[in-house]
Order: sequence, then structure tokens, then C-alpha cells
Amino acid sequence: MRVQLGLCSGALALVLMATAAWAEIRLSGPQIDVYVSGNTLKITTKNLQEARGYFAPDGTVKGREGNRDFVGKWRINNDMLCFDVPQFDNELCRTVVVRGDLLFLFTEVGEPAGRVDVAKGNPDSY
Repeated sequence: MRVQLGLCSGALALVLMATAAWAEIRLSGPQIDVYVSGNTLKITTKNLQEARGYFAPDGTVKGREGNRDFVGKWRINNDMLCFDVPQFDNELCRTVVVRGDLLFLFTEVGEPAGRVDVAKGNPDSY
């Protein structure tokens, strides 16, 4: 992240850059849509389980967790990313937070739920 500070001193510049790097932003529904719709997400849970899926603009999600393929739906509701994948659990809704260049998921009660890596498009051809 590059921050131009004009006439600020070097020490102040470092403090401002460090603060910007650790800023935490809870995404709104439209912001979530920019990251998710038409892209592939790799979600790593706090238990280190991984799932990777393509979130199509039509609201379908197709992917793989471990050795299981899955098909389901996704939507944005009340500024949360919601997944409904019948092979796993009931619908799950998660808050999406940006910290620096990283995305994180949190449960409805604010507990950490995982990290998200975004790949543009559908590179895995789901």
C-alpha cells in the first residue's frame, strides 16, 4: 500500500502507513458483491478446512471441499454473505471484513469464521 503524505515527516509517514495497513473495514452488501460475484473464493476456516468455489453472478455457487464437489446458492442479505449448500449445513451468513489486503469472515455474533482468498473469474472451471 502506498500513501503519499506531502510535507509530513518521515516518522509520521511510517505511523500513518502502518495504521492504514491494519485498518479494518466491514464491507457493505454492494462491496461484498464486487469481491464475490463472478469470482472464485477459497475459504479457509479457523479449523484449517478449505473450500473453493465459483460464485456465479446468477447466485449459484459450485466448488469443492476436500474430495467432495458441491452445488448451492449464495446471496447478500443485510450486508452479509450467505451460502446455502445442501451437502453441508443450513444456510450460513457471514460478515466480510477487509484487513489490509486480506478478507476475513465472521459469524453473525462476531466470532472469526475464516479467511478468504479471491481469484478473478472461474479459473478452476466449476
